[in-house]
Amino acid sequence: PDGKLPADAVTEQQLAAHLIRAATNDWWTYAPVNPPLLERYRKQMIPMWKRSLQVEFIERGLMVSPDKITKTETYTATKLTLGRSGKTDRLPVTLITPRRDTLRTMVVLAHPEGRTGYANADGTPKGLAKQLLDRNIAVVLVDLFQTGELTDAAADAKRDYSKNFFGAYNRTDLQERVQDLVTVSAFAQTHGKGRTVVLHGAGRAGLWAMLAAPASD
Repeated sequence: PDGKLPADAVTEQQLAAHLIRAATNDWWTYAPVNPPLLERYRKQMIPMWKRSLQVEFIERGLMVSPDKITKTETYTATKLTLGRSGKTDRLPVTLITPRRDTLRTMVVLAHPEGRTGYANADGTPKGLAKQLLDRNIAVVLVDLFQTGELTDAAADAKRDYSKNFFGAYNRTDLQERVQDLVTVSAFAQTHGKGRTVVLHGAGRAGLWAMLAAPASD
């Protein structure tokens, strides 16, 4: 009240160092360095992951609506819409399988620009998507929340993080996108015919893919 700090008060830098040290110690306490500790790590961290990002695994209720199928000499592209039963999210997805599919791996490709980051205007694969298909690896392209087809400037303008404690009452863009990747991963695992599911994100989408990693292989 008198503007004087207690004699034992720490500085901002000292407080930050203390918090970092405490978090680091907690981290190493649960370091998954062997199978039993890995299981303990999962039991401790998965609930924290779900709670902090407000995401959920999809054990049932995955909705898959097939649309257009395009076949070429080298691949088959199937456009789909994914969703969760009881939820309003609907994700435009393109599953592309090579003609000589090895059935070993399926890669979910996330991009800040949505599917257009990996497909040309005519829908033909480009960049990493094409490279993977050339190696006979199936890929899944997706328009995550507010990317690609789902970009809505009017809706985005209403998501003002600086007003009305937005993050306390609404899911953030990041949380929405991570959940979308969890949903797509569930589809890939369900329809992958035993393939290993890999998440890959380009640019900022790399952060989304890292945070959604528990949903993939």
